[in-house]
Amino acid sequence: MTKRTLLVLAIGIACHGLGCSEARCESAAEIFARGQSQVAAGNLDDGLKTLAAAVAADPINEEYTARFERLRKAVALRKQLDTEEDAAQWTQIARALHLFYHREKLYEAALEIDRQLHKRLQAAVSATLLAQTLMAMDRNAEAAETLQEIPEDQRELGSQSSLVIALARAGKMKKAAKLAKEIPVPEHLCPGKAYMLARMNAAIGDEPAAASLLKQAFSVAPAPKLPAFKAAALRCPELAALLEKDEYKELLDTQSLVIAAPDHDHDHVGGHCATCPSQARVDDIAVKSDKDCEGCDGECDGECKKE
Repeated sequence: MTKRTLLVLAIGIACHGLGCSEARCESAAEIFARGQSQVAAGNLDDGLKTLAAAVAADPINEEYTARFERLRKAVALRKQLDTEEDAAQWTQIARALHLFYHREKLYEAALEIDRQLHKRLQAAVSATLLAQTLMAMDRNAEAAETLQEIPEDQRELGSQSSLVIALARAGKMKKAAKLAKEIPVPEHLCPGKAYMLARMNAAIGDEPAAASLLKQAFSVAPAPKLPAFKAAALRCPELAALLEKDEYKELLDTQSLVIAAPDHDHDHVGGHCATCPSQARVDDIAVKSDKDCEGCDGECDGECKKE
């Protein structure tokens, strides 16, 4: 065996598992990009393994580590959902996964979760979450139908403003504008409510009102939550179109006037917060540990049993 052959074999063995072949090793950036592509395709398990390889290849890269940890938690929470017996915890996990899947644009996965949630709750909040996913999939008529099925005594700002958007996207602009005028607007607007109303007004073409409400949402959002509000606005088709216009671009420079969020906000216990960027993320939920596991947060699937 020649020295060249031995060298090629040594490189292949050293790089095994990190995306290497006999010809060359992938860089950490290439491994990370491959993992991102797998996640975008909905292959979360393989994406997680590939991102783990990217972190191993470049352990000081904070972006790779943060991305891996968030995905690891989402995958773990999705598995936990299948066995979670506590109803409140199940709902919290489902809503966090809804937001995660939306941010990843994995709408089929979100739809599966949202249908399960709505079957359990049959409430305005679950209908609104389901409608949000249907709208993201350009199934606007279905979204409107889902929201119109909410009993009248359960309808609230989040569901009604979402219905306006669904109707507008379905081409029923006159009906959407009429409904928007009928929705009672509370005197006090938390950032989430201001954001919802901004989306609604943008959908019916009232740009000045949408811009004013969006600026209000940004300015009264607690500073730690402001990036989430701005990111959500850029993901919303109507608000993104608004923010592309020269006269409204400066809205993204709006700074928060609130240093920190209150310990408890009574405005965020109702169904209307289904569309609020402040809702819990997968990062905010603790993954349940296997009671038989020691120090691994349940990641071993029960393999590291206590003796």
